[in-house]
Amino acid sequence: MNEEKVNVEENNVAEGFTLMELLTIIKNNLILLLLIIIGFAVLGFVYTNYLVTPMYTASIDMIIYVADTETSGSDTARLTTADKVAENIKEFVKFKDIIENVIEQNTLEYDWNYIQEHVTSKSIGEAAAVTVSFEDPDPVLARTIVMALAEELKNNINTKVPGVDPDALRFASETITLQNASDLDPNQAPSSPNKLMNYVISFLLGVVIGVVVVILKEQFSTRYNSKSEVERTLQLPVIALIPALENNAGEKHV
Repeated sequence: MNEEKVNVEENNVAEGFTLMELLTIIKNNLILLLLIIIGFAVLGFVYTNYLVTPMYTASIDMIIYVADTETSGSDTARLTTADKVAENIKEFVKFKDIIENVIEQNTLEYDWNYIQEHVTSKSIGEAAAVTVSFEDPDPVLARTIVMALAEELKNNINTKVPGVDPDALRFASETITLQNASDLDPNQAPSSPNKLMNYVISFLLGVVIGVVVVILKEQFSTRYNSKSEVERTLQLPVIALIPALENNAGEKHV
């Protein structure tokens, strides 16, 4: 008898829910599902608008020019040199010496590690140029820092001579110019958090977790809600059904 019961339970688990049964389960637990979705939506709203610190991004483009000299080689060689300089700039802008000079010159209260973690750089397509960006809770300070970093690195590359100045970062005969600096706008929109994305993620999490909770609730329920559930569990056909009747008070009973 116990073996038959085990086999029945294994068959029940193996079959799972049909699509119609799943839709019925969701329909029967729609209020619970909606409450979970609303709960996650509220959490996402509170997290996005009250718990996360808004961050603002400022950026500037560093344009690379490799002079046409006797040692610079052909145009192809100059382009190769410019590409190498671009890769160097993406690393140089995070150098401790560069950042500490910026902190000292601008009397910043930040640690150099903080600035290094919040500065990013990327190449601009196929151009011999690099965009340097900095993210900070203060939009004015973000612009000040990214401008100072780019200016400090530009001055190093343009004025210091390798072999003469020990901290010179020039690679070849390149020079740097700065363009497209972010506008000074204290009222600019924050770059993060992405409110729309957070709202969508909160909603989707609510749907997924809500459906999982409803299914688990149904799995652990000892109540049969349909004829097919009884037949699937007992592996026997249902011969007859006894309908629920309403009394004068409108209460259903068998």
